Amino acid sequence: MDIGKNIDQLQEELHSIVKAEKRLAILIHELDDFSHDLALAKILVDKEYLDVQKLEKTTTSYLYKKFLGDIDQKLAKEREEYLMAILKYDDLANKIKLLEFEKEILENKIKLKEQVYTEIQTLIIATKSTNEKHHLSDTLIQFENKITQKIKDLTEIKEATEAASELKIHLKGLLKNLASFEDINNNQLKVFYYDQIQQLKNFRQTISLVDQLEQNLNKELKDINHDSKNKNLYTPYISFFENMHSEMMFGWISNTHLTRAKICIKDNIKNTDQTLAFLKAEKTVIEYAIESLEKEKKLYLENC
Repeated sequence: MDIGKNIDQLQEELHSIVKAEKRLAILIHELDDFSHDLALAKILVDKEYLDVQKLEKTTTSYLYKKFLGDIDQKLAKEREEYLMAILKYDDLANKIKLLEFEKEILENKIKLKEQVYTEIQTLIIATKSTNEKHHLSDTLIQFENKITQKIKDLTEIKEATEAASELKIHLKGLLKNLASFEDINNNQLKVFYYDQIQQLKNFRQTISLVDQLEQNLNKELKDINHDSKNKNLYTPYISFFENMHSEMMFGWISNTHLTRAKICIKDNIKNTDQTLAFLKAEKTVIEYAIESLEKEKKLYLENC
């Protein structure tokens, strides 16, 4: 199989499609103009028809003038104008039909554009595994590599966003659970020793989960954000929760610990909201970059 020859043929087809797109843009304007003219021509046809009808239904009071030829001359003139209006209308209608037929052909041709793009790219990528070389290969493969990397970045953004969203849910859960311990301290309530141990156990398990989520999210953020200033965003919180977990092993439940924990968790939730906003902005930037690269790649294929 001569891959280079097939690529050249497809490129010619692509150039033909691009010409069809340009012709279609002009044709649409022509159709708009002719449609407007046709509407005006229809108004004129109706007017001329009414003028003819009016003269043909003249009353007997005008019969005398008819013998003098006035009515006949006017009627002949109106009939001629009516005929000319019909001919103009029919001419415009026929032109519109021809343009609509051409428009359908062009649109069907343009529908094949994405297919042609795909076939060209498939063949060019296929040259990587053969000895054949095409003048489009290097540049197009560079485009593909850039787009592939951006898509990978987008996947990382999605995974980090899901992790941050899950983290926020558990942080809110922690904050809610802290309220129950706060009530016990503020109101000096007594709970059964078993119940208290169970609450602390559940709390420690949640803290362990949050700690793991934050470590995973921190790693993903390092991969996404190459700015050294914004690396390790969750390191302070990870350290705090590790200390909190250790302290809870001894069954702490003091107001001092509760206050510190509430402040840290609220700050952590705020930080997670900022992280989600950052990820959303990054996602928008990457999506725009992918769209731009796709457009550049297509323009390159159309114009080279």
